[in-house]
Amino acid sequence: MANETQKFLSYEGLGTYDSKIKAYIVDKADAAKTSAIAADAVVVTTDVTTEGYAKSYTFTQNGATIATVDIPKDMVVSSGKVVVNPEGQDEGTYLELTLSNATSDKVYINVGKLVDIYTAKANATQVQIAIDSATREVSATIVAGGVGSTELADGAVITAKIGDAQVTKAKLGTDVLIKPILQFSRLLPVKQTVQSLSMAQMF
Repeated sequence: MANETQKFLSYEGLGTYDSKIKAYIVDKADAAKTSAIAADAVVVTTDVTTEGYAKSYTFTQNGATIATVDIPKDMVVSSGKVVVNPEGQDEGTYLELTLSNATSDKVYINVGKLVDIYTAKANATQVQIAIDSATREVSATIVAGGVGSTELADGAVITAKIGDAQVTKAKLGTDVLIKPILQFSRLLPVKQTVQSLSMAQMF
C-alpha cells in the first residue's frame, strides 16, 4: 500500500492517476447519456388499430403510451379505376376512387379538366395545323396561296432563287425591255433606226 501511495504521490504517478480519473468520468458520462436517450426514446407502433379506423399509430415512451393517432377510413382510398360517363356525373372520362369507409363512398375526378385540350382550326387561310391523335404529333403546312407580298420580307426574293426561263415578257418592266433594244440597234446598218423596229421583230 505504501508503494502504491508513494507511486501516486510522485509526479509520474499523479499523471497516470489523473488520466485514469478523466477516462472513468468520460466513460460514465457516455453511459449516462446513452441510458437517458434510450429511456426518453419515442417508439411508434401500428400493431393495434382502433376499431372503425383505417390505421392507428401508437406513440410510447418509457413503456407508456403518450399518444395515439387514428386515420379515418374516409381519408383512405381502397381502390381506383377509370370510368366513362358515370351515373350522376357530366359526360366524360373520370377517375373513380372508392373510400375505405363503411359505405364505400366514391369520389369522381374528371380527367378532362386536369389537362388543357387543343384542337387545330379547320380551313386555315395561311398555315394549316394538324394534330395526329394517335402519336400526338403536330405538323404545319403552308396553304396554297397563303403567302403573299405582305408576308414576304423586303429582299426575300433574289435572282438566285428564280429559275431559268421562269420570267415572262409580261412580267418585265419597260425599262428592262428598252435596254436590250438599244443594244441591238447598234448592230444594225446606219440607215435602220430603232424606231423602225417593231416589238415583233425583237421577240
